[in-house]
Amino acid sequence: MLSCSTLGLRDRTAKGLSQSDMSSKTTAAASAPAKQSVVAVATRTTSGYSTVRDRGYGGGSSTEDNMTLETKTIILWILASGLVLVFGVRGGAGERIHPHQRRSGLLGLVAASIAVVAGALVIVGLVSGTLRIHLVQISPLLLVLALFTSPPQWWGAAAASVLSFWLVTMAGIWLFLLGLSRFLSGTFSSAEVILTVVIGVASLAGLVAANSKARHLSPMTSVPIVLVAAGLQSLALWFSYQPLIMGRG
Repeated sequence: MLSCSTLGLRDRTAKGLSQSDMSSKTTAAASAPAKQSVVAVATRTTSGYSTVRDRGYGGGSSTEDNMTLETKTIILWILASGLVLVFGVRGGAGERIHPHQRRSGLLGLVAASIAVVAGALVIVGLVSGTLRIHLVQISPLLLVLALFTSPPQWWGAAAASVLSFWLVTMAGIWLFLLGLSRFLSGTFSSAEVILTVVIGVASLAGLVAANSKARHLSPMTSVPIVLVAAGLQSLALWFSYQPLIMGRG
C-alpha cells in the first residue's frame, strides 16, 4: 500500500539515469496508449517495492510526480494536523474538565480503532511483502496505545492526530484510484484496496470518538500535542523508506 511507488520515490542520482535514458523514456511516453499513461509500475523484490519505472504520463510528469518523499510526508503532516485542529480539538470556552477525569467507553472505541488500523497495515505488509516497512509505520500507533493510561483528553488529542494522518493518507490513495490525483500513486491489489477501506473507516470512527474527548483542551495544550503526534507518524513514514529499513544500499 504505502510503497515506494505510492509515494513516488525516485532516487535519480543513485540510479544514475543519464540524459539519454530520460530521452528514451519521453519517446516511449509519446507512443504509449492513453490508458497506460497514468500507471506507475513498481518492481517487487524480497524487501518489497523497490524501483519505480514511469511508463509515460502523456504530456510530461506532473508536479505531484516530482515531489520528494520529504515533501509528501510534510504535506501529509500538515493536512493531518489541520484536520484535527480545524474540525476536531479546540478550546471549550467556559468548560473546565479535569484531565484525569474517568475514562469513558469512547476511549475504548478509539483504542480499538487504532488496533484495527495497525493490524490492517500489518496485513498489507504481509500481502505486499513489505512487512518490515509497515512495522516501522505503525510504531506511532503502538506508542499511542501504550500511553492509554495518560490523561484522557491529552491521549485523545494524540490518538486523533495519528488516526487523522492515516485517514488523509487513505483519502490520497482513493483519489488516485478514482483518477483524480497522483499525489499518492502506485499499484494496488484487490486485497490492498479493501484494506484501504478498512483503515479509512477505522480511522474516521476513531477520529470522531477521540475528538469528542479532546475538544475541551486549550489551544496551548492541544496544538503541541497534535503537531508532535502527527509529526511522529510522518517521521515514521519517512524513516520506513530509508535504506536501513528497506535493506538497500
